[in-house]
Order: sequence, then C-alpha cells, then structure tokens
Amino acid sequence: MTAVSSQRIAELRSVTERLNLHVPPSYFVSASSSEPYEEAVDPLMDRPEGEPLNLYVGVPLCEEHCSFCMYFYGLADEEGTRAEECLRGLEGFLERIASRDQRHLISGSYIGGGTPTVMSASQIRRLLAAVNRAFAFEPPAQRTFEMSPRSATPEKIDAIVAGGCNRVSFGVQSFDRAIVARAGRTWADPASIRALIGRCRAAGLTEINVDLMTGLDGEEDRTLADAVEAMVGEADLTISIYRYRPGRSAELAARNGMSEYVSRCAERVSAAAGVAVRHGWRSSGRFDGEHVRFMPARPNRWPERNLYETRYRPGLRNSLIGVGVAARSFLRDERMVHCQHRNSAGYELCGRLVEVERCDQVSRVSAALVNAFFRGEAADAALIEAQCGLAPEEAFADELGYLVGEGVLGCAGRRYAVEPSCRARWASLDKLLYPPDWLRQRSEAARLR
Repeated sequence: MTAVSSQRIAELRSVTERLNLHVPPSYFVSASSSEPYEEAVDPLMDRPEGEPLNLYVGVPLCEEHCSFCMYFYGLADEEGTRAEECLRGLEGFLERIASRDQRHLISGSYIGGGTPTVMSASQIRRLLAAVNRAFAFEPPAQRTFEMSPRSATPEKIDAIVAGGCNRVSFGVQSFDRAIVARAGRTWADPASIRALIGRCRAAGLTEINVDLMTGLDGEEDRTLADAVEAMVGEADLTISIYRYRPGRSAELAARNGMSEYVSRCAERVSAAAGVAVRHGWRSSGRFDGEHVRFMPARPNRWPERNLYETRYRPGLRNSLIGVGVAARSFLRDERMVHCQHRNSAGYELCGRLVEVERCDQVSRVSAALVNAFFRGEAADAALIEAQCGLAPEEAFADELGYLVGEGVLGCAGRRYAVEPSCRARWASLDKLLYPPDWLRQRSEAARLR
C-alpha cells in the first residue's frame, strides 16, 4: 500500500504513543451518513440466518459521576423522572421492533449503561418485558444485567431474574477507600460485596461478575492482587479487570508515558492472575490489553456463540444490535450504527437520526488483521480473504513483505504470526497495517484538540 521507510517506522512509534493506540480499534470507517434509527438497524434484522446476533440495551443514567468512566451520560434524578423518560423511549423503539413479522433470535444480550439499576424494580420489569416481546433468545443465551452495589436491592434482583437474565455484572473497581473516593465513587467493602453476591446466587442467577480496575490514581503494586484475593473464594463468580484509559496529556505524563503505564499495569494484572491461579482459577485476555477476565478453571457455562460480544469476530460472523441513547450496533465488519448522546435530543429513539458508518474492503482487511494479531498474535490470511473478498497480501503487500523480511512476522503458508522476540516492537509496528488515511485523520483531530 505504502512504501516502508525508517522515517515511517519512527512516525508510527510516535503516533502510537501520542494517540494511545496500544489497543486496536474494532473497525476503521471509510464512509459515513445519517439515517433514522429504525431504518439504520433494519439490515441487522435481515442478515443470513444462523449468524449470531447480540443485543445491547442502554440506560444512559448513573447514580454518581465516576471520573474514570468513559460511559457517563448524565445523572438520574431522585424523583425518577429521567429514568421514566428513558424507559418510555426504549419501550417505544422495542415495540417498533416487536411489530415486525417475526421475533429475531438473540444469541447473547447485555443491559448496560450508565447504570440500569437506577430504575425501580417495576421499571426493570417493564424494560425486560419489552425486550422479551421484541426478541426471542437462543436457549443457551448469556443474558447479563449490569447493576450497582449502591442501588441493587432484593426486589430489583428478583425483577432481573424474572425477566430472563441469568447473569449480573457490577463494578467495585477497588477495595481501597482512598482510590474510590478520589474517583468520586461510593466505596463498598468486601463483606458487603460478598453479601450481594450471595443474594444474587440465592435469587437463581447463574453467574455473577465483579469489575475491578487497574491504573487508577493511588494504586499500589499489591492493590489489585489484594482485591482479587478478597473475591476468589466466592462460587459462581468471575472477575473482569479493566485498565483505566488516561484521557489527558497531564495524566500520561504523570504515568511516564503510555508505554511505561501499560507495562506497569500489565505487571499488576500478572500479579493478580497469580493469585487467581493459586486458587484454581484461569485467565482470559492479554495482560497488556484493556480487559482481562479471571474465572474458575471449569468448562465455560455458555457456548462461544452465546457469549455477549462487543467486537466483530471473523470466525463467528457476529453482529450486534444496540438499542438506546449512546448505543452502538454493527453488522459484521461492514456497517456500524451509533446513536449519539445529545442532551438536547432527550430519550426518544424512533425517528432519531443516527450516524451510519461503512467499511470498505481495505478497511475490513485492516481491522481483521490488527485485531487477529492483538488477540492471538497470529492471523490467517486465507480466512480474512474469504470474509472480506480481498487478500491481505494484496491490500498490504509492501507492509507484510517488510514485516516478514525483517523477521517481525513468521509466515507458514498464508498464516502470519508475531515472532516472540518482536512482541514489544509490535505495539507500534502493527500500525503499518492500519489504513494510512485513518491514521492521518486521527493525528489531525488530535492536533486540532
């Protein structure tokens, strides 16, 4: 695509650090337009039968504004007025979907936000009733409801279970009181979280997930490992660890740059994984990535196609329909829909103009390559060509030739793998496989900010 020079390699190292591109995006946009929301998601309903379709329903309201969160859209009011307005918007859109000739089969779902448990128990029942009228679910579907330890009550947990959900997830982030206070969040102690897990288990939930974070201000080397130690004795539990994403240059400077920050967080995740392994657990995900999951060492409760997935997986050919203000949808790796949050637009969804983004063949090949290398440090060019209709060797001939010639990638037939000795360099060298126009646009946008 573009000749590879030492200058280009140096520029890619710089842009990786400057734009925080240590984790690849799930897709690259080649064109965009606006469409009414209900028309924008129609193609998702008409995809080939048998391909997994996930469902996300978003409640964009929170109890408090946590400084680390990228998904804050507004606070709920004590009277519940905003929650009711939001629910009515969701009900109207879901009823529109329910009016179609057939209910579409969902492989996995997630009710998130925001914090959906800002709604009352009766509102939760209404929301899940509307979801169940609009969609049918595969019998082994993973159905998750996100909640907060602060607002989760026995009545709300019962409503979640009655609506068909079999899994809940809630954020703890840290058991260090000072860290949580600095982030603007209400602190919860381990004993209260264990009690909440017990209530969820007694209500009949199949799995309970607790979110922890690494990289928050004030974290020490043992903070994360100690939090995992406090939780791993619980049955039916999984633990998700998310790396905080610094958003300001001052934050990155205080962390000695992005590469140093990622490395330090990875060491802390590794230490926490050591605790989990000692208790007979296992981990899933890269320690230097933004999300790692710890779980008991037993067979997965759900088939892979029935796990809720927020990224396109070429082997699954999965899609996602997102319902709600700020929700995102995608039709495989070809079409993305974003219902942007605007305070002035309220919570009505039907007729609302949303952003529709499309991905051409080169963009799809690029996303498939960089995400395959990130997940498993290997990419199957034959599979990507079958999915995208374009050979990676044609789209990125110079770049792949350079990477193989320099010994960064090994090549066996049409399967490429990152050489173990080059893993550290790969954090910037994978940008050779990004669409050049996308990198230029991101760099220009950052410069203007």
